[in-house]
Amino acid sequence: MSDQRVTSLTTEGRPGEAPHTRRPLQQSLAEGPTSARTLRRNPPPAQGIFATPENDAFYKLYSYSNLDSTQQDIRLIHVFKDEHCDLIQCEFLPQSSLQKARRSYHTISYCAGNPSKTKPILLQGIKFNVFANLNHALENTLAAWKSNYGGKCILWVDQICINQKRDAERSHQVGFMRDIYSYSLGTFISLSTADKDNTVPNGLSWLKELEEAHQSCWWANKDRFPKFDKSGPPYSITEHIVRQNLSDPTFMKGWASFYDLVQSPWWRRAWIHQEFICSFDVIFMYHDSTISYEDTSFLLFFCQVLQDLQIDNYLFRFIARTREKTGVTRGEGERLMEVCKRNKCAIDSLKAIQLLLNSRKTWRGDEDLKKILVGARHCRSSDPRDRVFAFLGLAHPGYGIKPNYSKSNTLDATLIHTAKKILEFDLHLEMLAFAIRVTKRRARTLPSWVPDWASTKILDDGNFAPLRGSDEDFRYDAIRLSAIHVSIRGNYAVLSVQGLQIDTLDQHLQRGSPPFYDWEFATAQGHSVRCRSVAQQGDELWMIMGSKWPLILRRCDRGYMVVSEAENTRFQWPAGMIDFDQILSGMRNDSERVHTIDLY
Repeated sequence: MSDQRVTSLTTEGRPGEAPHTRRPLQQSLAEGPTSARTLRRNPPPAQGIFATPENDAFYKLYSYSNLDSTQQDIRLIHVFKDEHCDLIQCEFLPQSSLQKARRSYHTISYCAGNPSKTKPILLQGIKFNVFANLNHALENTLAAWKSNYGGKCILWVDQICINQKRDAERSHQVGFMRDIYSYSLGTFISLSTADKDNTVPNGLSWLKELEEAHQSCWWANKDRFPKFDKSGPPYSITEHIVRQNLSDPTFMKGWASFYDLVQSPWWRRAWIHQEFICSFDVIFMYHDSTISYEDTSFLLFFCQVLQDLQIDNYLFRFIARTREKTGVTRGEGERLMEVCKRNKCAIDSLKAIQLLLNSRKTWRGDEDLKKILVGARHCRSSDPRDRVFAFLGLAHPGYGIKPNYSKSNTLDATLIHTAKKILEFDLHLEMLAFAIRVTKRRARTLPSWVPDWASTKILDDGNFAPLRGSDEDFRYDAIRLSAIHVSIRGNYAVLSVQGLQIDTLDQHLQRGSPPFYDWEFATAQGHSVRCRSVAQQGDELWMIMGSKWPLILRRCDRGYMVVSEAENTRFQWPAGMIDFDQILSGMRNDSERVHTIDLY
C-alpha cells in the first residue's frame, strides 16, 4: 500500500504507465496466456449456448449476402401462405438500410424455446427449420394480419433475417436491436407457445370477459363503486364479481386458465424487455385471441388485485366460511384449491408482468444500466451473456458496451468488461454496492468488485444509508484524485482505488440479527458498526474516494477484496459514532492522506 495524493487518470494499466504499454481490457481478457484467472475456469461458450435449429441442408443450397457492417443494414422478409402449400413461406426483400426501411415492416417477439423442437418453413423456396415456437408465432401473426391488416405481411424476424452462421453479423445486428424494434410499425408478441393447446375458455378471453363484467357492474352501481378505487373496501367491484361466481365451474375453469397466460415463458425472457418497451406499437397474441397494449390496463389492474387481496388466503377463508354454512361440494373445493395453487405459483410472474407493463410508461432511454440489470435478474436466456446484452438498448447509450458473441468472449469476460465500462461512464464507485448485493453464482470466479449480473439472487439492497452528497459530489472525488482505474496484472483483473482505512472489525456482537445482513461488530477503536453477515473479525473499515458507502474490505495475498457496505449502529459505544461525513470532508480537503489500494 503506497501513500499517494494524485495519480494520472487512466482506465488501463498502472498509475502513470506510458500509454503505449496499455492494452484494452477486453482484448487482454480474451487472449490466452494473459486471460484473467477467473476466466480460464469459464470455458468458451459451446455451440449450443445460443443454438438455433440445424439448417446445414439449407446453407448448402443458399448463401446469405453480406450486410454492410459499417451501416445499419437489415434484411426483411415477406411472409405468406397459399393454397398450394401448408408450410409458411418467406421471401427476402432487397436488403436496405434501417433508415430507408423505417415504418415499412413489423417485428415479432416470441420465446424461442428448445432448438431441437423445430418446424419447417419455406425460405426462398427451400426448406428451413425454425423454432417450433417461432412457427407458432408466425401462424398467429398471419391470422392477426388477415383479420386486421391489408397488403403484404413484411416482417423482421431474428432467426431468419440474421445469418446465424456468422457471430460477427449476430453481434452487429444485436447491437442496434433497439432501433430495429423502434423503427418498425409495431410488434406482434406471441404469448402462447407451440406445446400448449388452446384451452376453452382461453385465459385471455376469460380476462376480457371479466373486464366486461367489471365495467357493467360499475355502470350499474357507479354510485356505490368508484371506478378502480382503493379508498373504500379494496377493489370492491372485483370482489363482488368473484364472490358471485366462485361456484360457477366455467368461471373457475377460466380463472385457472388465466394463469397459463400469466405464466407464459415470454414474460420472463430477457430480450422481450427491449423488444416490448422500444416498439412503436404492440399487439399481444395468445392462441387465437389478441389484445393491444392500450387495452392491457385491466390486466395490470387485475395482477395488482390478486396480490393486494392475497387471493389464495382469501379463497381459503371463503372455503372455510362456506363449509360452515352450506358446505362445499367436492368439485367446488377442487376448483377453488386449483386457483389457490396456481396463484401461489404465479406470484413472481404477476410481479414481472406489472414491472414490464409499467416500464413502458416510464422508460426514457437514458436509464442507469446497473438498476436495469439488477431489476431484470429473474429473466431467462439461453446464452447467459444475454443477461447483459439484452438490456443494453434500454440504458443510456453513453455506456458504450457492444454485444460480442465471439466464442473467446466468455461470460466472465463479458461481466468484467461491463463493470469496466460502467466505471468509465459513472466515474464513481456506486457499482461496488451492486457487486456486494448481487450474490455471485460461484465463489471466487469473479473479482470481488465485479457484479455478477448472471446471478438470480440478490441481498436486500436497502438498509445501508449512503453518505450525504449527490452523484456529482462522488464523481468529482474520483475525477479530482484520478481515483479509479482498471488493469490486468498477469491473471487478475484489478481495480485500483484511493481511500483511507479508519478501523478494523474486532468482535461480532450477537444481537439475534436476521441473516444475510445487519450483523454488528465492535471495532478495534471502540466503535460499533453494522455490515452484512459475510464480514468477519479482522476485516477493515475503509472510506474509498468515489464510493457512497463506507466499505468493509478483506486483505488477500495481493491487495483487498470487497466484502460489505457499513454504517454506524444505533447503540452508543465508548468511542461514540464514527463521523463518516467529517472523515470524507478531510479526505476531500487533503487533511486526511489517502492511499492507493488494489481490489481483486
